[in-house]
Amino acid sequence: LVHGHVTTKVPGLGVKVSIKRRSKSLFALSAMIRNTFECRRAFFAAGGGALLTELLDPASKTAPALRKKALVLVADFWILPDVGAGAAEAGAEAEERQLATAAMPHVVGMLMEGPPDTREKA
Repeated sequence: LVHGHVTTKVPGLGVKVSIKRRSKSLFALSAMIRNTFECRRAFFAAGGGALLTELLDPASKTAPALRKKALVLVADFWILPDVGAGAAEAGAEAEERQLATAAMPHVVGMLMEGPPDTREKA
C-alpha cells in the first residue's frame, strides 16, 4: 500500500502467515482506520475493500476469528460512514460503497451459520 510518503507491504491472503499474526495485524489496522477518516480513505484507495470482502467470503476458508474481526470492522464503517469526503477522495468513497454491496451477502450468510458469537456480531 502506498499513501503519501508511507509505503507498506501487506501480504495477500495467499501468503502463509499464522492466524494469530493475521488477527493481531487486522486488530492494529482496525484501530487505525476505524475512526480516522484519512487512514480509512487511504485504506479504501489502496483496495482494502477487496481484502475485507475476501476475508468475509466463506469460500476463502478464512479462520472464523479473522472473519469475525473483518465483520466488526465492516459494521463500524456502516455505523460511522465517511460523509466528509471531498472530490479528491471519490475513489475511496466508491470503494467503500462497493464493499457494502459485495460484503452484504456474506454478512447475511454469517447470520445463518457459524459460531454463535459471529452470528451475534452479524
